[in-house]
Amino acid sequence: MMITIEETLVVIRQKLLRYRAIILFTTLFTCVFALPLLADPNYSSSYLYLTQNEQTRYFEYVWYRGRDTVNGPVRSNHDIGVHSGAIFNGFVTTSGVITSRTGSTFAGLPHPGYAEHALYYSFSPRADSIRRLVRYYGRYLNTESDRYTYGLIIDSCTATYWRWRTGTPSTMGIESEAMGSFSWRWIDTYPIYCDGRLWIKGVVCGRLGIAASGSIRIMDDLRCIDATAATNWLIPPFSSNSITLISEVNEPYYYYRNTPNTGILIANTWENGRDNGSTYPLDSTNRRDVVITAQLIALRSSVTFEDQNDTADAYQSLQRSDERGNIYFHGSIMQYRKGYLHRSTHGGTGYIKVMRYDQRWRNRPAPFAIPITN
Repeated sequence: MMITIEETLVVIRQKLLRYRAIILFTTLFTCVFALPLLADPNYSSSYLYLTQNEQTRYFEYVWYRGRDTVNGPVRSNHDIGVHSGAIFNGFVTTSGVITSRTGSTFAGLPHPGYAEHALYYSFSPRADSIRRLVRYYGRYLNTESDRYTYGLIIDSCTATYWRWRTGTPSTMGIESEAMGSFSWRWIDTYPIYCDGRLWIKGVVCGRLGIAASGSIRIMDDLRCIDATAATNWLIPPFSSNSITLISEVNEPYYYYRNTPNTGILIANTWENGRDNGSTYPLDSTNRRDVVITAQLIALRSSVTFEDQNDTADAYQSLQRSDERGNIYFHGSIMQYRKGYLHRSTHGGTGYIKVMRYDQRWRNRPAPFAIPITN
């Protein structure tokens, strides 16, 4: 049977329409499903540092300096300042620009690389990932409108907790009021929410998420049970253990200069190197360093250290300087404002930073991670 030219053209037109539909479907599939997989990570745990503002509440830039070796990706919604000697072993992304000084990683040919004027990420102001879950299971700590402060000491899968009147002295177990203990299984994902201020320390087994509406003070080492001296204080790559700390507290107004910092605070305790612990350890490593293996999230404030030996602080060291040792950190930090972990005040105050990113969260969110949107 002979096929006319008109019939041939109809067949060709139908095939073109079919191919166009296939191309359209493929394009839509790529936009809806494939491109998000290629897009930037969108969780709080996707970066070693994820920061809204690189300035303190006093409008002081917190520069990356010669003491800083940053082993992991960095992202900021603000201009990033880099002094000489800072080393970055991860990609750096900013919604602003990078201001560098000669001798830094960004002087000359950058390694491993950076991107400026990137998309702006918005931060959630609440720890809803824990707030919702604690309604059904976990532990809710009631401070009765901040009349009380809670303390947690964690030993593997058990937390012992205390409560005392806010503003009165406490060492978490001596002057304070014992409340009891609670436990979870090592395979559990366990949420804890405190409606005020919280002090914490210990060794954790399981996937623990802890949020507070007030500041969280880290009183001593806070690490996963399998992060030990033998692992160089790193969590093994196939570990199922994790810690998430989230503070929802607001930062103080900038003109209240003598008001202490808020957020997630490395407490100025003897165990954390108070009064020149790096120089006068007295009882070896329990005196001079602090180990933290966690995802730290300060939604409206900073991750920083207490009593920065500044003229604005109520506390100043008995020594001229106050070098407290090393902070061995493995995890990720999300903060509204970048907080100091070391100051140059009085010849040096704070911690030498050994900051390592927890690579387990590079391609998937950590438990209780906060989603971010652009």
